[in-house]
Amino acid sequence: MSDKLTNFHERIMKISPQYIDIFGTGLTGMTGGAAAIGGASNSGTDLTQALQIVTMKFVRSYHSKTTQTAELMKSAKKIEGLILSLQTLSALTAKEAGTLINELYDVIDERK
Repeated sequence: MSDKLTNFHERIMKISPQYIDIFGTGLTGMTGGAAAIGGASNSGTDLTQALQIVTMKFVRSYHSKTTQTAELMKSAKKIEGLILSLQTLSALTAKEAGTLINELYDVIDERK
């Protein structure tokens, strides 16, 4: 894997929305932690899992010699949407989300 792709993949896999600012107050809620204790799920964990799955598929596609740039861009748009959704839930800051999105498109540019 390229260094940029490896870095992006590792950062996505480390996302863990255990504390989500559900009230928009800057004070984190315990929704993720409570869900983990109760064995339930919440939108933050569901989105994180979806993001990680789509990212793994993206990495596989990236390495496939038959994958066209247009296909990677389609996957990238899904990843970007999930990242922005996690930002909306305050599982990621705007800075973190922006950095991840920039890294994602840098990875695609590197492959061209």
